[in-house]
Amino acid sequence: MHTCSLDLGCGATPRNHYNADRCVGVDLVGCRENNVIAHDLRFGDIPFGDNTFDFVTAFDFIEHISRFAWMDIEQRHVNSFIRLINDISRVLKPNGKFFHKTPCYPHQEAFMDPTHVNIITEKTIVYFARIPLPGQFFTTDVYSFLRPLASSYGIDTSLILMSSKTEGFHLEQELFRY
Repeated sequence: MHTCSLDLGCGATPRNHYNADRCVGVDLVGCRENNVIAHDLRFGDIPFGDNTFDFVTAFDFIEHISRFAWMDIEQRHVNSFIRLINDISRVLKPNGKFFHKTPCYPHQEAFMDPTHVNIITEKTIVYFARIPLPGQFFTTDVYSFLRPLASSYGIDTSLILMSSKTEGFHLEQELFRY
């Protein structure tokens, strides 16, 4: 069985964090020889079908996706960040994993770069994923009271937080697609 990984905002070379058999990337500028597709993820869906990838990664990327953007096609403002996380859940296969690494609050590095338009905290993910109690991976969700609110925001994911840690000024989180 072959595995496939997608690296978002990867530049010219996608990272293969999970050592998948095949790795592709999406970035503003494509790079055919490295399997990088040119696509602006701020204004569109991830250009792959449902349940395509075993793994999705985003290194120093999600902080560049604004919370709101004007969509000419839809003639309205949309929450680009919610759309992106929904889409990550959509393209992941069941039992797939999503890993992201991003500068986080309260570290000044989260604010230093003028292209950081979405400041992430360790708790940002609670709207998008079930947060289990230790040892109760599938049976609990500490923030279950937020699910109706998250749904009203348009959040539609099937993710569970597996791990969360801060390394220096970066937040690293791994999620599981159920």
